[in-house]
Amino acid sequence: MVRYSPLPTADLSIRKLSALEALARLGKAGPKHLGSIALEPNLWPTSAVIDWLNILRLVPAIPEREARIKEAEQILRSRLNFQGTVMSFSTEATDGLWWLMVSNHVNALRTILAVLPLANWKEDLPTLVQGALALQRGGHWDLTVANAWGVLAMEKFSKVFETIPVTGKTSLQADVPYGNVDWGVSPNLPGAGRGVFWPVKEGGHVLSLLDRDGSTLDQVFFSVRGP
Repeated sequence: MVRYSPLPTADLSIRKLSALEALARLGKAGPKHLGSIALEPNLWPTSAVIDWLNILRLVPAIPEREARIKEAEQILRSRLNFQGTVMSFSTEATDGLWWLMVSNHVNALRTILAVLPLANWKEDLPTLVQGALALQRGGHWDLTVANAWGVLAMEKFSKVFETIPVTGKTSLQADVPYGNVDWGVSPNLPGAGRGVFWPVKEGGHVLSLLDRDGSTLDQVFFSVRGP
């Protein structure tokens, strides 16, 4: 029996890397498992490069490990592309391996998780997270698998970069100063918000949000609810 692949070339190495990456997370992988895989990361789709980087991080006994990690990182960096704030890869045309539940959104979110432990990516991570969030449509990514990876990526990113509780005050100004929000009054919970009453006025309002120093805030998420 021959099982053909949707790829024009055999994808056995890609499948092996995916399985080996899962074993590495459990501490069950070793250098001996790489014997049947042709190590040519430049030729692999992005999902396989991410698997390879994770394997290298989790299996210290792999020969030439440090050099191979740098190579995998360089491949990822060379493929990253940002149009405005949206994150993408230069190899997207061949990266969507649907039969392996891999999409470009999955790759973007797994990239965040793969490089999060690496010190030399620390300055890039906020940009990667912003780019991955910009991929969402209607508040979600393209696959259920992508949404699962997204939850993990945002949680782990938050634990590393957002450990300091929010404090200070924000003023709500609708034509005239109106409401104030003190972010330090109650405990800051993930996803928590603060409510203020909306003044009634014919013809609508020009809304702006001011930080405690009087500067205008341009990255505040808000929703309007009726009575």
